[in-house]
Amino acid sequence: MFFVDGNLDRHEDLYEHPVDASGYRWFAPNIGHLPRGFRATVAGGRTLAALGGAASVDRPRVRYLETVSADDLAALGASDVDILIGHDAPQPLPALDQQLAGSWTEDALAYAADARNMFTRGFLAVKPALYLGGHFHTPIDVVAGFVAGFGDGEDRFAARVVLLDAVSGRAQSQGIRDLASLTFEVFSLDD
Repeated sequence: MFFVDGNLDRHEDLYEHPVDASGYRWFAPNIGHLPRGFRATVAGGRTLAALGGAASVDRPRVRYLETVSADDLAALGASDVDILIGHDAPQPLPALDQQLAGSWTEDALAYAADARNMFTRGFLAVKPALYLGGHFHTPIDVVAGFVAGFGDGEDRFAARVVLLDAVSGRAQSQGIRDLASLTFEVFSLDD
């Protein structure tokens, strides 16, 4: 099992574990962390990258390592990938942005927007065909052509953006990805 970090993880504890020569940060023989900027070629020759982290909107919990940094973006690089796994969500994402409007204080929304802007820089740099995240605990599954600001001219691209729900009952909180076709079937624990 591999995972990316989110905003509520104990980042100091994560970073105490070294990254091995293959790029993984192991916690047990079968549990590995995909560090921010991780890249790999997976089955079928698909490229996969990871960019964890996001902003906590409850500001007293804000921690130094919770959001994407310039160092994380440098590690991620700028060559295209087939799949990006992260925690935050790219901007703009109208289905999400409408839900967030008015849901938190202005200060919290501004902090989250700053973090999403940094994440979006990485997203735009790697132009994934499929993005998987979950920070906002709301199911969203769109193919976004990004007419409103995700690339211009030759840099424009379309991506399927899937945000998974929180894990509970009928929540759409997991899925199965087919690497050959890049399809991703979302399902709940009850399915």
